[in-house]
This record gives sequence, C-alpha cells and structure tokens, in this order.
Amino acid sequence: MKTRHQFKRCFAFLSLLLLSGIAVAQGLNVPSEIFQPAQQKAAATAASVTSALRLSLNFKQKSAQQSGTTSSLTLEAPEDTELADLQNQQTYRKALQIGIRRDLPVLPALESWDWQSVSGGQAAHFVLVSEQASRLRVLLQAQNLPTGVELRIFDPADETTVFGPYTRQNFNRTSAADNSLLWTPTVAGQQLGIEVFLPDGLDPAAIQLTVPQLSHIAFDIDTQQFKSELKSGTTKAFSSCDISIACAPAEWQETAKAVARYIYTGADGNTYLCSGTLMADMDTGNQIPYFLTATHCINDSSSAASMDFFWLNRESSCGANDASSVQVSGGAILLHSQSSLDSTLVQINNQPPTGTLMSGWSLEPIQAQDTMKGIHHGLGNPKQFSAGTFSNYVRLNGTTGGYTVYNDPLGDFFQVHWDQGITAPGSSGSGVWSTVNGQRLLKGNLVGGSSSCTTPDEADEYARLDRFYPYISDWLGTISTPLQGLLNNNGELQALTDGVLLGRYLDGIRGTALLTGITDQTVDIAALEDRIAAATANIDIDQDGLTTSAEDALLITRYLMGLRNDSLIEGINLNNSLNNTAPAISDAIEAFLLGQ
Repeated sequence: MKTRHQFKRCFAFLSLLLLSGIAVAQGLNVPSEIFQPAQQKAAATAASVTSALRLSLNFKQKSAQQSGTTSSLTLEAPEDTELADLQNQQTYRKALQIGIRRDLPVLPALESWDWQSVSGGQAAHFVLVSEQASRLRVLLQAQNLPTGVELRIFDPADETTVFGPYTRQNFNRTSAADNSLLWTPTVAGQQLGIEVFLPDGLDPAAIQLTVPQLSHIAFDIDTQQFKSELKSGTTKAFSSCDISIACAPAEWQETAKAVARYIYTGADGNTYLCSGTLMADMDTGNQIPYFLTATHCINDSSSAASMDFFWLNRESSCGANDASSVQVSGGAILLHSQSSLDSTLVQINNQPPTGTLMSGWSLEPIQAQDTMKGIHHGLGNPKQFSAGTFSNYVRLNGTTGGYTVYNDPLGDFFQVHWDQGITAPGSSGSGVWSTVNGQRLLKGNLVGGSSSCTTPDEADEYARLDRFYPYISDWLGTISTPLQGLLNNNGELQALTDGVLLGRYLDGIRGTALLTGITDQTVDIAALEDRIAAATANIDIDQDGLTTSAEDALLITRYLMGLRNDSLIEGINLNNSLNNTAPAISDAIEAFLLGQ
C-alpha cells in the first residue's frame, strides 16, 4: 500500500465503484485516423466567424472621441495576495490553475452605450481591461435574448481577431428558465472587447445582458510562463527531466498529433489548464471529434462549454524552442463524465485544425512489463513525451487531499513507472499508449501521481479505458447506417411520403391521421411511429435548439426533392440557427440521412 497526500493532476475524495458485471468488448482494437475537416462545414463556419465586427474599430474610436462617450472599464492589476494560488501551487491541485476570478462592478446599462448605425441595425462596443493579464475571458449573462441579437468578442488591439457571432443558442441555460450563461473565448492580452448588434426595431433598453465577472489569466500560452516569471526575466525551458515530443521517436511524434492542451473555467470562476486526446470511433464513414480527458478537469456541461483548445503545440525540432499553436474556441458538449473512473468524454463543437490525428485505442488487457508512452502538456509546455513500463492494476480510495493506492488485479486504474520523462500539473487527463499488434493505441487517461524531477521513479496512476468504454460505447462503438424509408423501411426516404410523415409527426399528429392522403395500404401504425420517433430524435437540422415541421422537416423534404443552395433555405428563418447557410444545412441533412 502506498499513500499519496500530495499528487499533481489529482482530484479529492474519489468515490469508486468496481464495474463488475459490466460487459466490455475485450480485445477490441480501433485504428487511428488522420483527421480531415469537412471542407463545406469549415467554409460555412469561416463565413460566419470572419464576418468580422459590425462596427469598425477605427470608426468606433473616432466616434467616441467626438462624443466623449466612455465605453470601457479598467480593473487595476490584482494584488499579489490574489495571485497567491498561482505562485504557490501545490502538487495536489486538480489541474494547473492559470487564472483567477475577478468580480466586476455593474456595467453601464446597454442603452447608455455609444450606439452607431450599421447595415441592418445598430451596434455598440464595450472594452474591459484587467491590467497585467496575459489573457482574458468574461462571463456573459443573458435573459431572454431576442431573436437577431448578435454578440462578438474581439481584441481591441487587433480588429482581425474576432470570435462569434453568438446568439441565444450559444448560451448555456441555468436552472432559471430565462437565465443563460456563456464564458467567452479567451483573448490574448489585458483587454477584451464586446460588440452587441441589434437588428432594426430593437431598443437597447429591452436587452437584459450583464457581465458579472471575468477570468484574469496570468499564464502566457505562447511562452508557457506566468506573468510573475515574465516580469522577473526568468527564461522558461524544459526541465532536465522533461522530454520534448520533438525529441521522441518519429512514430510517437505522429501519435502526438492527437493531443491538445486546453483551458477551461470552473464553477469557481478560476481558469485551469489540462490535457486530452482526440479519439477515433469505430465508424470509418464519418469523423466526429470525440475528446478524452479527466473528470477532475471537466465534469459538467458548463466547464465543457468553456473549453478553449490549443492544437499542434510542439517544437519544430528537438531543442528548437519555437513552438506555436492553433486556438480553436467554441467549447464542447459533455457526453459522459464518470467520477469513479476520473474519465470524461466530450464532443468538440468546432473542428480541430488540419494536421491533427484521431487516436486509435485498445481494450485489450495490459500485460506485465508492457512498455507505455505518455504524451501531455505538463506545466502548459509544448507537447512532452514520457516512456516507461506498466507496473500493475490498482484501486484508489479517496483521502483528504489525495487518494490511497492499493494493488488490485481487478482494479479500475493502473500504474506506470517512467524510465524517461515525467508528468506535471497541466498533464491532467492526458493519454497513455501501448503498442498492440504494431499499432500505437490509447489505453487510458492520467489521474495523478508522484513522478517529478526529484522523484522520477515514483509511479503515476491512469484510469483504464476498457473500464470507461461501457459508458461511452454509444458514441465510440456506434457504426452509422443510412436511414431507411419510414413508410417503406426497405428503401430510401421519399420527399412526398417520408417528408410529409416527418412534418406531421413533429406537428403532433399520431395514429392513422399520419397516413391520410399518403397510402391506402395496411400499415403497422405502432411500428411506423417508433421509426419516426427514432428518426426525429436527432432532427434539429438548423441547430436552433428546436425540432419543428416548419423548419427541420421542411428542409429535409426540400432536400429530398433535389433543392440545393439558396432554393433549399429560401423563406426559412435561420436568424437563431447555428446552421444558417445552405452548405451547413446540406451537411446536416446528409449526416441525418446517413444516420450520424
């Protein structure tokens, strides 16, 4: 038995359940895939995101100077006591904390902002400053945000850095039915701009939008240094026991393309950094960006929605010290978080960039002395590499400030001892791989451990992917099949039969009335309703949070009739839809028809 009171990447009070009795597909191996972003979806997303600000920064600055309007709020730099948690992080922290919560005073009412006329309505800007921040994000709170209102987040120093537009569909609803929250993407520097666009006919006084807090991030993503280190002139470099992925064997550098670091903001308003892995599923006919990480990082829909990913962060060659990264904001959807296994699976909302990999994985039992490889972002550094050996299966019992490790051949976790490299705060949730039949396959995610430069021989604990798999098999193990006709379930969907059935069903029509004017044949109504119910469970084609005959069923019917481009969406209100262009709608319908 070994007790850990201090452990890096760990969470407190694990309540563990042995998964005895749960069937697992032992021996299942799924290969890696090169991720290939869908070109049409990427183009549609780019079209909305790069629509840029409604109100030019130059125009806004000139206008503010002329009117004398103040449209900004500045917070002085935090006191050292406020940043103490960042300066003196203990190894038992659940993740690498990189930012602190700062509550904001009540901002000026929206109607007092400096509104300017723009095409289709009016727009106004407000700038928030938190002095000496390396990066900022703010919490937006809205109540019944009207149709057509758009929010954009921008860098006041660079008009080309714009995130959005965001509408009410992007907000996460709280327990109050009319109250919704959104953590914005992070913006580099000490200032962040908010643009609000109102379509013609909307009065700013009618908009209930507040900004109760911001997260002051004191960690520089590009240099991997805290602000205090930058001020002192400290040069950040890999520790003597760390290994850059650029120094690892070429085949593992390829596997590392599945690994990303991400930052998220927790319920406490503080921001943290963790690691995770992009995973392949069993369906080679499509690519859905599933991402594996730790529950002690991401454990609810709010933290998942706040995830800001930084991909392809590595040195170009061993010792080059020239790492860059690609930021992909937009958060993720929480699919399943299992606290007893400290494992979480999310689906990323916006696609990872070209050049990433979807890691293969294996449910085969690990054998004694199997070699293991870890890839992670310890201390927020560019990708690092660790090589070691599987030690044994274990179970973990939570203790105050840590957990106790017990050897157990049936345990839900396993230990790895490193021969090269270590892990560190920020490695939380990262993957570990073994070579199975010549393939480099993921076996689990990091929980915690005691490896460090001073104790490199100490073990780290990982959660077993084969024990988590029963909870996530609906996503990773599902192979999509094309949707069959609803009336004739041996053929393809038809516009004038199946399209009409979808619309009627969404309008609440049931029983024989579904078939009026469609067919005189004897039909098993109960079976038909079951087929339609299954089909409509995933039918939000325009992604507006609703399933309606006037939009979703009509779009499908038009598509089945052969309508494309502008004819497909003509006359349909897509103002509150995430899929608001013909290419995006077409992609969504194709995925629906393929059963994805």
